[in-house]
Amino acid sequence: MESYGDIATCAAVDSGLVYVRRLFPSSTHVYEVKRGGESYVLKVTPIKSRLRVKSLKNESRILTLAKDLEGITHLVNDYGGVGGFYGILKEYFEGQSLLELGIRISDEKLKEYLRAVFQKLHSLHIARLDPEEKNIVVSSDCTKARLVDLDHSETFFKFSQYNPFSDFRQQKSRDLRMLEMLFD
Repeated sequence: MESYGDIATCAAVDSGLVYVRRLFPSSTHVYEVKRGGESYVLKVTPIKSRLRVKSLKNESRILTLAKDLEGITHLVNDYGGVGGFYGILKEYFEGQSLLELGIRISDEKLKEYLRAVFQKLHSLHIARLDPEEKNIVVSSDCTKARLVDLDHSETFFKFSQYNPFSDFRQQKSRDLRMLEMLFD
């Protein structure tokens, strides 16, 4: 169902985007939008919402660090603050979240693929990946998947102000344990 508020929000951030639909109910507005016939994900939050803006800035930073990594939805544009909103534009991956599908991952190739994605993110010193059912989207044929939300992720460098090795190791272990819980 189209909402004028959602359409206006998308237009406020980038008038060249065409609103398609709201993807998830959340405090950050997450939309499927089109530009030139191609689908993207637009994540926006009111500029006055400092915590959500910080979260989107963090996701932009993480996606910039992981720009060459397969298995995530990549950053297309960080709009910054525009039209009263802070927004980022990301790749769109066609499929459904594990939450929407109501399934666990049973395909061994898909399990290994996701483990490899997590290990590659960890090799870039990125952890706290939040592997929940809502954050992993699987293609309709269940042969491909993407981690679609990294706004709560952290970098090793952030942990280094404390005890870099133990904190980072704990976060990596937690990520992999949580990922394993999504498997049959």
